[in-house]
Amino acid sequence: LAIADVHLVEGLRQVRWPGRFESVRVAPRIVLDGAHNPAAIAAVADSFRRLTPRRRNRHLLFGVMEDKAVAEMLEILLPEVSVATLTTSGEPRAMCPRKAAEIAVQFGVCAKISDTVPDGIAIASASLDSSDVLLVTGSLSVVGQARAELLEAGCLTI
Repeated sequence: LAIADVHLVEGLRQVRWPGRFESVRVAPRIVLDGAHNPAAIAAVADSFRRLTPRRRNRHLLFGVMEDKAVAEMLEILLPEVSVATLTTSGEPRAMCPRKAAEIAVQFGVCAKISDTVPDGIAIASASLDSSDVLLVTGSLSVVGQARAELLEAGCLTI
């Protein structure tokens, strides 16, 4: 079965993959990405950098599983943001946000701490201007909870 290039391009243009660099709100922009390893975090950081060229407008909500390369992931992400909020999905393997904050301090960042994803969204959103961007990343469970919370609150503009 041969498929014309024009149809392939159009099909790819219409693909939606929830939680993979998914822009769910415009002003302020909120982007969800379930990156949960250093290679994926590096790709997200690169896209995030290109989306928002001014560092002062970049915010982060980050929660991760404890068995991941957390220090390496934060070393990639933290230089890209002006404000970081650390949270947890509450999953048994999830890293405590206070422990993640101890790692963040090693990179010169004093992060805000949240014990739940909904609280993390509220904390991070409180400091957003309409031109800012919030990246929610670190684990699929954090992104899933954030997406559900934003959908329930009527904030998704997908």
